[in-house]
Amino acid sequence: MTARVSPTERIRAQIDELFASEGDLGQVLEEVARLATRLLLQTALEAEVTEFLGRTRYERRAGADEPREGSRNGYSPLTIKTTTGPVTLGRPKLRGTVPGGRPAPGGGPARGFWPAVCAVPCLL
Repeated sequence: MTARVSPTERIRAQIDELFASEGDLGQVLEEVARLATRLLLQTALEAEVTEFLGRTRYERRAGADEPREGSRNGYSPLTIKTTTGPVTLGRPKLRGTVPGGRPAPGGGPARGFWPAVCAVPCLL
């Protein structure tokens, strides 16, 4: 079984690997800039989901200050077009929610959570 690592942590590990590599400095810095763009957008997605649910990853509702119904359910790929080319992120999937943060009837699948960061034109 593979370890459950968030996309944010994967991107940070890729940046660390690039700095540890002995490649051409110009190419390394260019790739780091691309990964930094991904990291910024992915972090914004994760923060928005945390705020939407009222709790962090792996935190239970009972331990949260103002929890909402719903839970994280993995990630799906999301490609955003930027001026430097397409950037693929891990869009958090949620279940048990509907638009506006109300619980879905019967705890059904997520409906309508679309992070605001994805609705804004990206000019990075």
